[in-house]
Amino acid sequence: MLRKDEPMARGELFAELEGIKAQIRALAESLPMGRDQLYAINERIARLEESTKSAHHRLDEFKHDVCWTIGVSTTIVGMFASVLTWALGR
Repeated sequence: MLRKDEPMARGELFAELEGIKAQIRALAESLPMGRDQLYAINERIARLEESTKSAHHRLDEFKHDVCWTIGVSTTIVGMFASVLTWALGR
């Protein structure tokens, strides 16, 4: 074993590099997905983001319609109550 301040021999250095190279290859082979799968996942995420934006837009439109309906209904009920109050007060 070398101390920190001792230089490595060239052969030992190459042996260390080969060991690191083998570990990197083993790690790359053990990864569950490849580049094509990552691209497919990225495409799917992009489609999901667009779908989410579209859903938010539809919800906003629905909210607008509901608020308009409630407003109109309240106005009609108020008008009916005014007319009824006027008719009963005669």
